Amino acid sequence: MSYFIIRHRSTGRFMPALPRGATWWEPTKSKEASPRLFAKRAHASNAKDWWERGAWLTEYNRSSSWDGDDDAAFLARREPEAPRKKGDLEILEVELKIIGQMELAI
Repeated sequence: MSYFIIRHRSTGRFMPALPRGATWWEPTKSKEASPRLFAKRAHASNAKDWWERGAWLTEYNRSSSWDGDDDAAFLARREPEAPRKKGDLEILEVELKIIGQMELAI
């Protein structure tokens, strides 16, 4: 079974599998974590492209009106801690295989 992962070339660290988007990841400061697996190369390419564009956070503008019509969510750009450029990340294809099997008693 093939998957795709993203590696930061200079640090060798992998984009982690955490419940946040890819753009916040700072490879020079992050701790080692399980790599994020992408089922398709196109999905990994999208994450790589967004990371190269900079860090993005979802910001919310909450209104005080009772019906909430003025509530809005929008993307806000923040400067990443280290400059980013194309070529910082690479996409690698990896093979996932089951090494041993466990029998389950039913």
